[in-house]
Amino acid sequence: MLRSVRRILEIERPDVVHTHNVTGFSPAIWKEVKRHGVPLVHTLHDHQLSCFRTALYRRGRACTSRCFDCRVVARSKKPLSAAVDAVIGVSHSVLDHHDHLGFFPRARRRRVIPNASPVPPCAERRRASDALRVGYLGQLHPGKGIELLLCATEGLTQGRWEVKVGGRGAEDYVRTLRERFECPSVRFLGFVRPDDFFREVDVLVVPSIWTEAAPMVIREAYARGVPVVGSNRGGVPELVEEGETGVVFDPDRPETLRRALERLMGDRSLLARMGERAVARAAEAVPAVVARRHVDLYGQLRPMLSADPTPAVMDPPKESRRPAHDALTTPRSSA
Repeated sequence: MLRSVRRILEIERPDVVHTHNVTGFSPAIWKEVKRHGVPLVHTLHDHQLSCFRTALYRRGRACTSRCFDCRVVARSKKPLSAAVDAVIGVSHSVLDHHDHLGFFPRARRRRVIPNASPVPPCAERRRASDALRVGYLGQLHPGKGIELLLCATEGLTQGRWEVKVGGRGAEDYVRTLRERFECPSVRFLGFVRPDDFFREVDVLVVPSIWTEAAPMVIREAYARGVPVVGSNRGGVPELVEEGETGVVFDPDRPETLRRALERLMGDRSLLARMGERAVARAAEAVPAVVARRHVDLYGQLRPMLSADPTPAVMDPPKESRRPAHDALTTPRSSA
């Protein structure tokens, strides 16, 4: 792999190299890029560099401390991250996490830039319904919190509700879910087109127990005018503005999810206002906006092209304070 990367660098002679997840070929390519004196950008989409399982989740629980496996993973990758000149996180959460662990000690630029959403922001007209139509769209896995959602809806005692579950998972697990939560108001849809799914729901629930940097499904919901009830894990609360585009709950306190749903069930005007605000929030992730922010960053790094290459593997700076994120980062939500 390094030989292939070396050949590409020699033939293409790029002004900037931008890496994303390096699973499958190793962050050792950063060393090769730096050897050629090319400015290097890396985007953090998850916790793959610092977590053996990528989601800070083990044995059915969110991690509260670093396990031995993850310490080993980070120990081999962190020194190589000194080659990176600029680091992007798709959320403050994932960027702060790696900053805290000492990754990217020589990055001169730090940015929070969201993933681009291909869905144009436009509230879709949905059919009227007396029931609150709650949606879940994603992988069916214990760490995604699907059981948390289904248990919460079982406790709803006022008003009518429906749950539409879109997505697939391990056959045995899906079978268990169907048997445990068999109810006329719960529908397991399997694979479903997002356009079709969002036309049939009033609110999306993202009940993640594990740590997600920035679930794209939230952006997809916002683009279609669907507010979100999301857990307070990872980058989810950065996307869900409390009372504006949705509601944030604590997965360690399941009753907070039930109360959030009851709140929306009893106030449809609030739900409508949140939907309008969601469409406005979606504008920050349109491809043209996201691309421009990347190009601006590349432009700031380009003058480094003629500079002498910095050694790719080095001891981190002795000072303990991490460089602050640049002022152009996406503002944190008040959630």
